Amino acid sequence: MKASLKWLSLAFAASVALLWLIWLAWPGAPGRSVQRDILLTRLQQLQRLEVLQAQLLAHQQVRDPGLLSGSEFLIVAKGRAIYGVDLSQARFDSASGQLQLPPVGVLELVVNPADVEYIGLKKGLLLRQQSFEQLKREALIELHQALRQQARSPELLAEAEASLHGYVSGWLKSLGHEEIEIVFGSPLQ
Repeated sequence: MKASLKWLSLAFAASVALLWLIWLAWPGAPGRSVQRDILLTRLQQLQRLEVLQAQLLAHQQVRDPGLLSGSEFLIVAKGRAIYGVDLSQARFDSASGQLQLPPVGVLELVVNPADVEYIGLKKGLLLRQQSFEQLKREALIELHQALRQQARSPELLAEAEASLHGYVSGWLKSLGHEEIEIVFGSPLQ
């Protein structure tokens, strides 16, 4: 009698433990959603995530016509675009199992003054030095806009998005959440 009661209580404890494990592993189980909430909180705490850096190069030929006041030079600038995302805006839709990330964008465009080079500077004889320096500043502003446009190229943004997707999906997979789908862009409906 005591032996059968012992086996019965052991079988009952084993079945309760098995049901508890199944409940935790079930995709829609409350324990799973708590884990997802914790994951989302941790992801949001990362805030700014940089996923790609690209070196950019731009140049511009500047000619200011004039008989004795004409100036001419070539300006070359190197820049570095840093791509990433603000993870504090990440959201999770438990109904569809989607992790909504904001679109990848250019977080910074860095152009160091040491990376700007003026080649073949020819200042017109009658042009004041102040006017010549103003011409150089205007050319640098235009070149900076050209670098900004280069940084927004669809190819670089797609590469940054693929890098972010790989990073986040690898992170989720290592934590046992392969079922979560990652989507970018527009807010969840």
